[in-house]
Amino acid sequence: MRIGSNVIIGAGSLVNKDIPDNSVAAGIPAKVIGSFADFAQKRRTVQIYPDKLIPIGQEITKELEDWLWNDFDARRN
Repeated sequence: MRIGSNVIIGAGSLVNKDIPDNSVAAGIPAKVIGSFADFAQKRRTVQIYPDKLIPIGQEITKELEDWLWNDFDARRN
């Protein structure tokens, strides 16, 4: 059994077969549910942090969120 590079496995998933590179898998048993690129693109366009953080002074700006994603991309390549 092999889990490829750039793979996200959902929490609590049971991997019992090969998972190809650049994919997202989840479930019991784990099945490929999408591509890593599609997941990353979706996360870039959807607000990651809940609005309830804003009232307690932990506002996350779009610039910071973009920087975090760029840093993530740079570290995985």
